[in-house]
Amino acid sequence: MARKSTLPGRIVAGRGTAEADAAISEARQGRLPVDDMLRTVLAAQVLVPLAEAPEMEGDRIAHWNPATITKRADGSLYHVAFTDPAVAADYVKGNPQHAYVLLVDADWLVRILPPGQGIAFNLGSENSFEWSSEGVAEHRALRTR
Repeated sequence: MARKSTLPGRIVAGRGTAEADAAISEARQGRLPVDDMLRTVLAAQVLVPLAEAPEMEGDRIAHWNPATITKRADGSLYHVAFTDPAVAADYVKGNPQHAYVLLVDADWLVRILPPGQGIAFNLGSENSFEWSSEGVAEHRALRTR
């Protein structure tokens, strides 16, 4: 669920954000199994850049316009999310069309992703991780068992 929206310069970490960032780093270095990394990320909150403030109905997002990227090779669409507030701030500075940042539960983000879309974590950082739409779909299928 959404927690708060911030403007550039006031981007802060949320519950488990630092742990999720560390888990991605450990997995990239081969010191943590990917499944363990995903569990840690999904238990955390992540920062999602938006083009505008979300429209809220109580504590529910009625409409939002999150940052996405398209991979040229295959045309897959990824939502952009961050586990490091400094990297999120750099992204926002370089992409002023996404000047808002929303802190959300990573598990919620995975649940609401449209089919065929993945998540690009920490875009532009050495600690990046792309979770493909196929990987997200596999995770969803395992959860429903």
